[in-house]
Amino acid sequence: MHQVGMTLRSIPNKIEWLRVTLQEVEQTMDAAHDSADLAELKRLLLDRIAELELEQARTVNQEWIKLYSRAS
Repeated sequence: MHQVGMTLRSIPNKIEWLRVTLQEVEQTMDAAHDSADLAELKRLLLDRIAELELEQARTVNQEWIKLYSRAS
């Protein structure tokens, strides 16, 4: 899922925000209450973190390719 206008600098900020949110969810989770809904929320947060980490890796890779192409 690629967002228009996402910069390399904003990706780590979003990842960190999602990780903090995930940590808060895990700390406040009541296993007996709404466990299916909380598990789904946790899955969604983890999926989004993975998507952003992949986007970050692709962006860095593209930057390296551009730099290498200019040097050649």
